[in-house]
Amino acid sequence: MTLATSAATQNSFAIKDGGELFIESHPFQDGTTLTLSAQNVRTERTGLHGRIALLRGEVALAYDTFNITRSEDRNRLGKTAYAKLSPELQAFMPVNTIQHVLDVFCLRVERAHESERFQIVEHDPDADLPPLTFPLAPYILDGAGTIAFAPPGSLKSYVTQAMAVSLATGHSGLWQVEKRPALYINLERSANSMALRERGILRAMGLAGRSGVSYLHKRGVSLRALSRKVRDWNREHEGGVTFLDSVSRAQLGDTLNSDEAGNAFIDIMNWCAPTWWGIGHTSRDNADHVFGSQMFDAGQDIGIKMSSERPDPKDGETTERRGVALEVTKANDMRFPPPSYLAFTFGAYGLTGISKARSTDFPGLAAGVKQSRTTKLFEYVQRLGSVTGSDAALELGLDRGWVSSVFTKSGSYFLAKREGHKLFYAVKEQV
Repeated sequence: MTLATSAATQNSFAIKDGGELFIESHPFQDGTTLTLSAQNVRTERTGLHGRIALLRGEVALAYDTFNITRSEDRNRLGKTAYAKLSPELQAFMPVNTIQHVLDVFCLRVERAHESERFQIVEHDPDADLPPLTFPLAPYILDGAGTIAFAPPGSLKSYVTQAMAVSLATGHSGLWQVEKRPALYINLERSANSMALRERGILRAMGLAGRSGVSYLHKRGVSLRALSRKVRDWNREHEGGVTFLDSVSRAQLGDTLNSDEAGNAFIDIMNWCAPTWWGIGHTSRDNADHVFGSQMFDAGQDIGIKMSSERPDPKDGETTERRGVALEVTKANDMRFPPPSYLAFTFGAYGLTGISKARSTDFPGLAAGVKQSRTTKLFEYVQRLGSVTGSDAALELGLDRGWVSSVFTKSGSYFLAKREGHKLFYAVKEQV
């Protein structure tokens, strides 16, 4: 029997692990098989890439990661595998045959990858659909990505780790949570630092024992390099929530200001984690957006501006109380909730308390939250001359009803013109 006939009648092609692994096998005359596999198949700017391996049984003949649409790379890999065969197997399977088998295999991988990746569906209007669910309301939504941003030193890492502990333990003292698996990707600090912080958070929450949070500590490693490990964890922990600390350490390119970096971050997070929360820094001159490309704002489902305040200590106090405000600036598929406040207490040896707070507990912080929305809207309208409430709300990530109320009741705006049903408002001159 020639190999051409064997390949046509006896080889098998299989897709395993939901399109993550492609395998094909061809029999040798001695009862062993030539196995071809493709893993980590992904579309990049220059074409379809993947790690292609050729094995005889359990023995690796050759493997490499390359653009599988390029014949030069395939031929080189085929020749390397051929050179590892015995003379008898080389006679049974010449190098040009191995290269032909590899060419056909890569074509099948390309077609299967496209088929697995892109599917056309129709939605049944009568089907029962599950409602929106929040593992941690109202900031983490199932199937969505949240980015929280604040200047350095604003306690955003403490807030993030407290959220992870709350989810993993099912503790609803700070937020309304549904107990879920939690993975914390730490790109910022040492493992020891995170362990000490977790211990303080558990004490501050009145919890004992293990938190149940899974940690991936990898300072200096890119998010892309960790993405497969994160995807595997999410497959093993149904309903899990992934926390990333931080966007700024993800190593997404030469600059976070590039649209390529913003798109890459959103794509990687959505690929490896169905539900995620990431924290990022703000620039020195703009505290209303995460530092970097506007594609971070465009790709997030929920955006959260975090602000902090450290009141002046009173004489004799041995602890320090800091306030944190969380203000939703973008909300897909949900209403805009009011700002919320937390109080963190620190002693000589670290965190000693976390509690909910009221706006009156930190009046300076509350005033800043209110000012940021109104100032943002005012400056936007002033820059454009006149805008509709819908356009302003969409562009700035604000609640449409709140914008309409400000336009009509604040006294700072007037109706500039009408275009059909659209009402354009402008800033009143100050006298």
